[in-house]
Amino acid sequence: MAPIRLQCLRVGSPHRRALVVAAVLLATLQYPSATATARRTSSDDSSCTYTAAVLQYYLQTPGPGSDPSEVMRSNLLAYEEYLMQAAAQGASIIVFPETGITGFLQKDREIVLKWLQEIPEPNTEAALDGQRSSDSPDSCDSGCVATSGDDFVLESLKCMAACHKITIVANLGEVQYCQPAASSTVPTQVQSSAAAEDAVPGCPPDGRFQFNTNVVVDDNGALVVRYRKQHLYNEAAFDDPPVPEAGVFDTPFGRFTTFVCFDINFYNTSADVVLHDGVDSVAMSAAWPIALPTSSPQQTHSGWALGTGVNLLTANVRGVTDGLTFGGSGIYSGVSGNLTYTREDAPMQPELVIADVPCYRKRSWESYAHRPYSVEIYDAPVAAIARPAGGGGSGNKRRMKNKKNSRKRNEHRRRPGNEPNSENSETGDNSPRTGGEREQHTSAPPPKYFKNYVIGVLFNFTALEADIGRASVCYGDLCCHLDYAMSARGRRSDELYALAAFNDYYTAVTDQFWWQVCMVVKCRTSSYKTCGESVTRAKTKFKALTLSGDFWVEFISPSVRVDGDYLLAPLDQWSFDNDGEVMFSTKGIADPLITAEIQAFEPEKHDQSKRGVDVTCTCT
Repeated sequence: MAPIRLQCLRVGSPHRRALVVAAVLLATLQYPSATATARRTSSDDSSCTYTAAVLQYYLQTPGPGSDPSEVMRSNLLAYEEYLMQAAAQGASIIVFPETGITGFLQKDREIVLKWLQEIPEPNTEAALDGQRSSDSPDSCDSGCVATSGDDFVLESLKCMAACHKITIVANLGEVQYCQPAASSTVPTQVQSSAAAEDAVPGCPPDGRFQFNTNVVVDDNGALVVRYRKQHLYNEAAFDDPPVPEAGVFDTPFGRFTTFVCFDINFYNTSADVVLHDGVDSVAMSAAWPIALPTSSPQQTHSGWALGTGVNLLTANVRGVTDGLTFGGSGIYSGVSGNLTYTREDAPMQPELVIADVPCYRKRSWESYAHRPYSVEIYDAPVAAIARPAGGGGSGNKRRMKNKKNSRKRNEHRRRPGNEPNSENSETGDNSPRTGGEREQHTSAPPPKYFKNYVIGVLFNFTALEADIGRASVCYGDLCCHLDYAMSARGRRSDELYALAAFNDYYTAVTDQFWWQVCMVVKCRTSSYKTCGESVTRAKTKFKALTLSGDFWVEFISPSVRVDGDYLLAPLDQWSFDNDGEVMFSTKGIADPLITAEIQAFEPEKHDQSKRGVDVTCTCT
């Protein structure tokens, strides 16, 4: 019998707590041997799996008068109840979201300080002091949430991990006192703190670092990782770590790393760790808003897992603040695709997500070096579709043998979408418009190429006006190519699709990364002016779609979003290949298409002269 899955259960009242405890006891009787070990059905590593849990928790915004200890203890009590559910169902690891314990904090450093605690160096005597072992029945039976002490948050997590034999990844606020260099005025609390050190380069004027930190506590209750978020997103009360700390840790079921939310978009904090440290799984805490059509948590995180070939466990918060809706937690496999995830239309309440996860990584990284990528959705040969080189004419794979020759034939052609008059209006105005202004142009036919805003940046577009055809659009030296066939009924008259490209820096508050995107997207209305706006519903199905781009990066992130029972199209309906080959599916996409995209994140803008790569657009 498979383990019971307990999800979406509100906790907090005595009655609900009793229900949780009863369910946990029942599951424990059925599964008494749930321990943090990998399971193998044979000697082959490919059969190894472990059970993972992620908690999507309330988004909270404590006011200036909130009592930090009271708020954090209340959240820790809820954490403990969900952790008991996960452990009873055999989970070896549980991931909690960013800001889940503290809530979204103020931007005032003095106010935020009340919510922070000092965290010792992992794997030291200080990291082990105070841990409460599961060998002490009184400690576990009475509950793990401490009622006193400056470090009650960390000590509570240690107790939970040891009592329930589960590895915990949690996010909390950290303070590290330091001596400002060349400063004669140091706050009193810094002078008297036992944690104060000699002059530290970069020490803030107030004599302390404040970090957004993930901790990892193993199933013995020992602190094994302290990872400080490196790429802050509008977090004025927190500091960048002066020295980056590794988030890598080993378990009986594979090698992990952890990072926090926005870090995933940066090569140095995400892909580089996977590339060089042999990581099999990633545990990420997040407070990630839903940004459509291209950066919803589910799309970005599922694509990242597939692109890197490793597992990604993502715990997000759920709620609305400052006009932004947050939500989207999941467990994604680099081997078998989307294992489980929450929906964006789910209730605004906590949700526990549990899945069995393969232990191993999909492939070695040597296969990623500087190759073109494609994504294909296909249900049967469509003779009317002219495929690009390497597209294949049947259900068999075929290498892109003619790609180089195709480039040479087209070097003289203008790169589509890069024309100087490719604007998002007839007047050449590139500024964003309101929805009402766009509706004034619904009857205007789309120009060959145009520009529209997508989550704040200008993409190059070309509309798909035929039911069957091919299209190309470029942005600088990135060219995107599409072959497609809509369903037998064709595109609905009130729906318009477009192919879009982006290849530039994406700036988010104080940080930026190089972002490359090739994307097929449904426009909000039949007007090309609405292409790139948020869309959640569609009615047009594609029975064949091949999307490719001249990406020359170390990994790509593919995803397919649909309107139906699934938010993300299952991997048995589409496939991607990183080796220049085209893969086929015999089913096609069952639900109407909203977005099919390939994203790529560069550590810096690539230099053609250094890489020696021919990036001529392969337009035909």
